[in-house]
Amino acid sequence: MTGRPVRVAVIGSGLSLPRPHIGTIAAGGTSDAMRSGALVVAARGPDGVDYLPGSLDGVVPVELDWDCPRLAVTVDEGRDGPPRCRASGYPKPTPDEDVENELRGLSLAVANVTGLLARHLPADGRRPVTTAIAVLRRVQREFSHSDGSSRVLRP
Repeated sequence: MTGRPVRVAVIGSGLSLPRPHIGTIAAGGTSDAMRSGALVVAARGPDGVDYLPGSLDGVVPVELDWDCPRLAVTVDEGRDGPPRCRASGYPKPTPDEDVENELRGLSLAVANVTGLLARHLPADGRRPVTTAIAVLRRVQREFSHSDGSSRVLRP
């Protein structure tokens, strides 16, 4: 099937792997996506494990944080690399369903950050990772009140 090219603004890759032998493939696909102007969001891995493509330069790295509210993100300065973005691994609640029966985990944390970026990034132009991190820091500040309570963000 052929058709008209479609521009993608944000790509979420929740299926990152800690296997070095896929590095060339992951780097090639990620590089192609970024060259086309897309922002790539991917799992970084637990405890700083270098998941691919989440540990590649130019990618928004996401780590799982079960204590983070679902519609929030935490951005911490990386000790030896890019800032770390941490997010909840819980999905949007399903009515009449126990949250423990829902699909959850690192791929959902990537999806939550991808959704926040798609919602809060400006719709025009390229989106470098530095712009994405700045947007996530703004979301983090807006989400938290000084009294420790949280609120739902609106675009």
